[in-house]
Amino acid sequence: KLIFGSGKSLFNNLLIHLGIIDHAIPWLQNSVSAMIILICVGSWIAMGTTMIYWLAALQTIPNDVYESAKIDGAGPFKTFRYITIPLILPSAAVILLLTIVHGFNVFDLAKTLTDGGPYYATTTVDLYIYDLVFGNFSPRIGYASAAGIIFGLMSFIITTSLVLFGNIVRNRINGKKMDKNGIRKVRI
Repeated sequence: KLIFGSGKSLFNNLLIHLGIIDHAIPWLQNSVSAMIILICVGSWIAMGTTMIYWLAALQTIPNDVYESAKIDGAGPFKTFRYITIPLILPSAAVILLLTIVHGFNVFDLAKTLTDGGPYYATTTVDLYIYDLVFGNFSPRIGYASAAGIIFGLMSFIITTSLVLFGNIVRNRINGKKMDKNGIRKVRI
C-alpha cells in the first residue's frame, strides 16, 4: 500500500514527478487497476525463484552436447531447437507446475494489498474461504469447508492434468508409442 496507495504513494509521486499524471490516482480502489497491480506484484515476487529454476535447468545440459552440435555444423537456432528445448522440457514441466501452484497461493498478497476489494474484484478462492470463516458476518464454516474441498479438488485435477500432459509430451519426444489415453504401449 505504500507503493500503490491512494494518497502520496511512491508510484504516484514518481509519475507526478515525471509529468505523466497531474494528480494522484487511487490505484487500489479501481477494480481493473487493482487486479493488474495484484498480477504484476505476484509476478514480480515469483520471478526470482522462477529464474533460478530456469538457470538450474539450463545448467544441467552438458557442454559436450553443445560442442558436438557445433562440430556437426548446427547453428544457434538449431542448437536451441533440437538440443536446449528437448533437454529442459522435463524441468520446464516442473517449473510450470510450481508456477501454477504459486498462482493458487496468493492469499497473503490479496489480503494485504486490497483485502479482496474493491467490490470483490480481487477476491481469490483462498481469500473467499478465509472471509467465510473469519469475515464480518457470522462464521459460515460449512460453506468454507465445502469451498476448501472444491478448491483442493480443483488443484488436484489441474496438477494431475499437468503431470499427465508432461508424461505425454515426454513420451512423444522419446518416441515411445502410446494409446489414445496417453498410456504407453508395452509388448510382452
